[in-house]
Parts: sequence; structure tokens; C-alpha cells
Amino acid sequence: RLVTLTETKNKQPRIVPLSEAGQQAIQTYLEWRRGQGEVLTPESPLILSHHQGWEGDRLSYHGIYFAVERIGELAGLPDLHPHQFRHTGATELLRMGMDPAHARLLTGHTDERSFKRYVLAVEQEAAIQAYYRLKGEGKAEAVVYAKSLSRQQRQLLIAMAELTQMQPLHQEDFEKGEISFEQLWQAEL
Repeated sequence: RLVTLTETKNKQPRIVPLSEAGQQAIQTYLEWRRGQGEVLTPESPLILSHHQGWEGDRLSYHGIYFAVERIGELAGLPDLHPHQFRHTGATELLRMGMDPAHARLLTGHTDERSFKRYVLAVEQEAAIQAYYRLKGEGKAEAVVYAKSLSRQQRQLLIAMAELTQMQPLHQEDFEKGEISFEQLWQAEL
């Protein structure tokens, strides 16, 4: 249920809780490793490097960075890096209502002032939604607002809709499966 991260960006180990899906993915992976004949102990590295010269060692921060970058290249998402997931994770925890101090601890942000930008962004989003609810106009989710999109991605989509004078996409377009962000990103760029 918990993973200890021994090598982090800020060099401070931390404990991170896993969702049920994350726990299941880890269990499946560990069962696969046991099936390969590996004897696992609590001290065994969780994720192994497959890089020549480091094969079988604990996957390092840089190894994760390069793996995520490569996945981004294969998916056609340039400049993808692990830090973006940290930003998204922080924002999602705040959107779900987690106390900012707890979210900051889980994401490993040591500087309260730098973390404040996530808090302010989520508060701004909540204020906009509250305004539309109060007005009874039901427009809180009118423009693409997929929870997995970063602020920069949402701004890009809004700008593209304005530039092309096309109707903004709605959240339900994504929920119905009519279009994915990746399809839109590829088509519009």
C-alpha cells in the first residue's frame, strides 16, 4: 500500500501511498519477476534498470526520467518528463480536496511558496465553477476541462478553438470517447 522513494528530485526519501490500481499493477509486476525465478526481499529494488551496464540495479531518477521521455517520444508528446506528473499529481490532490500541507508532503515539495501556485490555480478554478453554479448557467465545464490536462494544455486547447473559430470542445466529448487529447493534440499541431 505504501512505496518508499529512496531517490527523489530533492534528495529527500519519502513514503507515497498507492491507489488500489497502483497496488495491483505492482503486485502483477512482482509476480512476473518471481515467475522469472527472482527471489524478492523487502530490500530488493522495486523497479529494475535494463540499461546496459546497470541491468538488475535499482532504476534511478535519471533512468525514470529517460524512460518517461522515451515514452513521450513514442506517444508523439514531445518534452514529456516525470516532473509533469508531479505537477499533475499535486493539482489533482488539491482538486480532490486534500489539505495543501498533506498534498505538499506527498508530492515532496519542500518550498511552501513554490507549492502555493498549485493552491492558487485550484482555488481560481473552484471560484469560476462556483460563479457559474451561483448564476445557474451551468457553464463550469463548458470548455475542455479534462482533469488530466495541465493548465498549459487547457490554455492551448482554448486558444486553438479561438484561433480556428471552432466551437470549444466540451468535457462530454471526451467522456463519450469521441476524441482523446492525444488525437486532438496530433491533429491540431
